[in-house]
Amino acid sequence: MNRLKSLKTLLTALTLFASINLHGAYNGCEPTCEPDDCCQSLCGRFSVDAEFLYWRASNSDNQYGTVGTSTEVGTRTAGTTETVTFDLEGKELKSKWSPAFRIGVGYEFNDSKWDTQLIWTDFCSRSAHSQETVTSPENFLASDLSPILPLFFPVTTALDNLEIPTYSGTIDASWKTHLNVVDWQLGRSIDCGRCFTFRPHVDVRYASIKQHIHQDASIAVASIVDLDDERTLTGNSETNVKRNFYGVGPMVGLDLNWNWNCNWSVYGKSAFGLLLGQNHIKSSVTSTAILTSSSTDVISPFTETLSFEESQRKKHTMRAAISLGAGIEWKTTFLCDDYPLTVFAGWEQHTYVNSRVQDNFYGVNVGANVQF
Repeated sequence: MNRLKSLKTLLTALTLFASINLHGAYNGCEPTCEPDDCCQSLCGRFSVDAEFLYWRASNSDNQYGTVGTSTEVGTRTAGTTETVTFDLEGKELKSKWSPAFRIGVGYEFNDSKWDTQLIWTDFCSRSAHSQETVTSPENFLASDLSPILPLFFPVTTALDNLEIPTYSGTIDASWKTHLNVVDWQLGRSIDCGRCFTFRPHVDVRYASIKQHIHQDASIAVASIVDLDDERTLTGNSETNVKRNFYGVGPMVGLDLNWNWNCNWSVYGKSAFGLLLGQNHIKSSVTSTAILTSSSTDVISPFTETLSFEESQRKKHTMRAAISLGAGIEWKTTFLCDDYPLTVFAGWEQHTYVNSRVQDNFYGVNVGANVQF
């Protein structure tokens, strides 16, 4: 009997709790998404946004070396020339897919549909392993970052009864990039029809792009001058290049939201602007050359170290900033329909370009937005 009373009491409590939430009797709240008005805007609220990003970076000026093959046409003889054709291929640094984050806070003003947001994006990535190794006589390479190790061409045939020089070379390069963006937005929602919403906005964006390229290159050449003299030249070069951009400027954008029903929607985002800032470039190269000879009567072994360092260079520049994105959203409310929650996932691309270089950052984003 007591068990039946307890079960009856529990059922009564659950029924009362469900009734309170369904009819909005608790704290006097009302449902925010009725079938006849599924696109109703909520005003006078703060919001918090958190996103997980999985992006990749690319750069139009990230070639670290040139690798090629040669093909001989004709035969070299005394008093004639030899024709050699070359097939060149530039090697570019490619970054890995890397995790990142974005957080934002906002406020929607009462009864006006105007809103403002402050958004911070932080992304860091490293390059995939980039290494090229070549050997004579078919291949050659060039270190595009080092002025000390120029393009090395092979000698394909013997001349004057001397043996063909042999050589080998290796280039190993890595690339780090760090994107930091802060956006302040001011926008207004405009309802077009029942479930289409446009949001034009004006922004102020600060962006910094920091890049560091490190390269190790080496070339070894061995040749026989005569029967009693074999000489070997070994060259090693270490190069560090830092390229930083800092800029701030205005942006204009347009966001579109198409509500399928009370929960699901599709969104699209776009923004364009100009950032005025500075490029900071600093590069340093340290190169070592070692020449040895089998005949000490001809030449003594020596080691020479060359150090070339370019002082930091600053140059004013302007970059166009383009941001595009699209995805899907799922909307609901909790705590008696008083706190709207939006979960979303999509794809984004952000481009910063001027007359010389173009930096791209692209990938997926997954996040949530809570209003309170």
